[in-house]
Amino acid sequence: MAKLISIFFAALLILVAAACSDSSTNSNSGALTMGTMKCKVDGSSWQSMNAMATKAGTNAINISGANYNIQTQVTETVSFTIVGSIVEGPSNNVSIAQYSVGSTSNPMGATLYNSTSASINITTVNDSEISGTFSFTGSTNAGASKNITEGQFRVKFVN
Repeated sequence: MAKLISIFFAALLILVAAACSDSSTNSNSGALTMGTMKCKVDGSSWQSMNAMATKAGTNAINISGANYNIQTQVTETVSFTIVGSIVEGPSNNVSIAQYSVGSTSNPMGATLYNSTSASINITTVNDSEISGTFSFTGSTNAGASKNITEGQFRVKFVN
């Protein structure tokens, strides 16, 4: 679990750095830079500033997206890890899915909503990118929950 959390925070750091990069050289040609992720969180629309996929060894992929609200200084992330064979179609091999929300004023106080039974459908996978749909219900240790529905992702592998 500690390794998974480390992968998650490494992915978050890359996402924040990418979101802060100079976008003046980016074109609107429709090319995928790193990726996109969107879903509904308890019925409210959410969209990442950027998203990506990382390969963890030979049999696992972590897919994550993050959004930072500069006015409220709140970061929200959605991530999940698929283990085993990564093929197109429904995947029953999700080791963890997570929605987290935290503030830059208290980065270690993020609230984590975890699930081990996410629904993931991979529509495309190749050497450079992966796309699909997802949904899950995450819960905190205190019993609070968040419903993540109508999720979509299209992300490039960064490694």
